[in-house]
Amino acid sequence: MSERRLILFVALLLAAPLPAQERVVLQARVRALRSELAEVEHRMRQRDSLTDAGLGWRRLRTGRVTLEVSQADSATAQAALGLVEARLVAVYGQVFRSGETLLLRATPRVRGAGEGAAAGEPVGVSVQFTGDAMPGQPVSAPYVPAGAPPEAMAAAIALVASEAMWYGVDRALARWHPPPPLAAPESLLARRTFVELATSDFPSGALCLGGSLAACRHALGLVPQPADIVASYPPRDRRAFVRRLAQGAVGERAGLTGQCLQLGQQSACDAVLRGREWGPLVPLGESARQQLLALALARGGPGALARLLRAPERLLEARLADAAGESADSLLGRWLEQTRSARAVDRDDTPRSALAAVGWSLVLFGLAVGSVRWR
Repeated sequence: MSERRLILFVALLLAAPLPAQERVVLQARVRALRSELAEVEHRMRQRDSLTDAGLGWRRLRTGRVTLEVSQADSATAQAALGLVEARLVAVYGQVFRSGETLLLRATPRVRGAGEGAAAGEPVGVSVQFTGDAMPGQPVSAPYVPAGAPPEAMAAAIALVASEAMWYGVDRALARWHPPPPLAAPESLLARRTFVELATSDFPSGALCLGGSLAACRHALGLVPQPADIVASYPPRDRRAFVRRLAQGAVGERAGLTGQCLQLGQQSACDAVLRGREWGPLVPLGESARQQLLALALARGGPGALARLLRAPERLLEARLADAAGESADSLLGRWLEQTRSARAVDRDDTPRSALAAVGWSLVLFGLAVGSVRWR
């Protein structure tokens, strides 16, 4: 029985009406059980330490992160861990300091036979999370080459630890935004979002780009019932979802898909989508959601992430607004303005691109004429 369950069980017993003498006996028993549990945990830690030492492994700790690493890589890992905590605290604040320990392992990678050098030569490590952060969700395992500076190891550790935290702290949010909220250039995210809105098969994409905040909500997946696509999205968006899911359809589903896309039968579209666990289907990709999340955290300043995570039962749109410290309409409006501005920046490069195109056209034309002349 884990310590948490034991404490809960005892608390329930203490809350029950008991004679004073029995209560004293029970309290003594609780103290004895806690002492035994602490002794067992101490022995297990000693055993693990001896086992790791015998196999050439070390366990390094910083905050919530425990890293298993080989003796050969321990110096670089120790220096890297000194940078990791500051990175994670900068993103997660006090959320990083609470919760269960994150157990990571830096697994050595060696050169295989026939790769131009002696087989078995160390070539780097892969950093992996060794727990069960989110069943069915792949967890990154970044590779760090041998001889890389501690900063490279720190970046890999921070990525894996952040990903494990993200899935463990708030799974509903992680399903909507799979990558953890690590830093990314806002201009790059906005440009990707603009291109996706302009080329999307979903009508909500074009309507959003045109200024409809209601359409932006649909495009971003900010709907009350994410699992119920039929109830949450308009008919044309539902048809676009079927188009996205059409590849590989077989049997009855293939027939319904054909009736939906080729004959335009909305009832067939809904039959494909209804009653199945499709997961977090969202019209726009991850860049658009990451852009909105980054904007909310930037607008909210210190404590924004804590406000985002404190009420996971609320609608995601309301939680993002709380994090930003402004209304949902205001936040979405800023997101759309940021996206449109990315197009304006791209437009500034148009004359340069046009001149380059003309220049290359003249060069190719000259080469073509020359090749004809010498033929």
